[in-house]
Amino acid sequence: MITTDLFSAAELARLCAAKGIQHAVISPGSRSAPLVLAFNKQTASHACA
Repeated sequence: MITTDLFSAAELARLCAAKGIQHAVISPGSRSAPLVLAFNKQTASHACA
């Protein structure tokens, strides 16, 4: 199993989208970048940092 930050962020975004979560507010910073990218890749979700 891949355990990178990008994979974990993508999986979290996928699970949130599957549960119907459409918006995510993420603290700004370079370590949050994988989360912002993953949430913005989901077609039904939007993230702001």
